Amino acid sequence: MSGIAVDDSLACLDQLPLGLILVRGDLGVVFWNRRMEELTGVPGAQAMNRPLGEHLPAFQRPSLQQALQAALAEGRPALLSAEAHGELLPLRRGAEGNDPHHLIASPFDAGGGRGQLVLLTALVPPEPAAAAEAGAPQPGASCCQDIDARLEELGIASDPGAEAEVLGEFVNTLNELRGQLQEAVAQADCAAATRLAHRLAGCALTMGAARLGALAARCERDADARRTAALSALLGLLGAEAEQVAAHCERRRSRARG
Repeated sequence: MSGIAVDDSLACLDQLPLGLILVRGDLGVVFWNRRMEELTGVPGAQAMNRPLGEHLPAFQRPSLQQALQAALAEGRPALLSAEAHGELLPLRRGAEGNDPHHLIASPFDAGGGRGQLVLLTALVPPEPAAAAEAGAPQPGASCCQDIDARLEELGIASDPGAEAEVLGEFVNTLNELRGQLQEAVAQADCAAATRLAHRLAGCALTMGAARLGALAARCERDADARRTAALSALLGLLGAEAEQVAAHCERRRSRARG
């Protein structure tokens, strides 16, 4: 999103299959795309130039406002999970109404402006979430298909250089966070494990790895509740899923560089 000015034409963002909101540093809405209209039933014209919490009541809570302000201050994405914070979006009842949902709050520089956030929805498919809650991801290639679909959505798959770079950064971050999380759990540092699992969930969901994101979100809950035995057992499942995700990304990266 670097370099996008909020007064430019943003019509292309209406074509995204993800709900998207742009807000200023004061959490006033700058843009509300068509998919977000479909998810919430709130017209974009009605949301424009109004406080985010007016149409997303969850963001009237100080804890969520602080989470967004922290993302701005730290300059890195934050994952807001309905599992951790309660319902974030007033989803329309229907096929997607009962799905777990998340918002990824990502800071960006809007054409030299400061204090901008883009909020992207990440609706987690019910099968992967249910599998993670049951304690074991189901076998199959769905995580790979989800990642491939996300690269297509972002327009990266058509640019081999960009694809190789993005996948390389993702795998490096994934491995780093996973190693730090394992170390925190080994040292029984639940506070650090909570933060690292939260970041790992956001990293995975940003790339479309829904099952890995669901497992990391469960790690976050167990760490926050100091369920150390459950957390240690869950790390094995998370590690197996992370290895499958990383291996697929490395295969795609090799093809892109070749």
